[in-house]
Amino acid sequence: MPKYYEWRSRSGCYFCFYQRRIEWVGLAEHHPEYFEKAKKFETDHKDLGHKFTWVEGESLDEILARKDKIKADHQLWLLKQEEKKNRPKTLLQSLTTDDDNDEDEGCLICFK
Repeated sequence: MPKYYEWRSRSGCYFCFYQRRIEWVGLAEHHPEYFEKAKKFETDHKDLGHKFTWVEGESLDEILARKDKIKADHQLWLLKQEEKKNRPKTLLQSLTTDDDNDEDEGCLICFK
């Protein structure tokens, strides 16, 4: 696996339109030269009434200015994803625990 997958989930292209904000922060931290190069593509056409940014409604400078918040939000998202993985998927999984040992005892009706 390429090293950039340690902090990215998609392509290794530094100017990928599909990067999440956390990936732009990662690019700024791991490859500041590419981040700066990507920033040069952003343009503000006030005379035409539009602005080009990599992330809709937010420039890379604005993303970098709030990188600590983006990182904190990403950590919370990762925790929630981990919790989802550990949730029971079936009724049987919900009713059993790791401590259950079906071989040692019968069901509650049969075993006394």
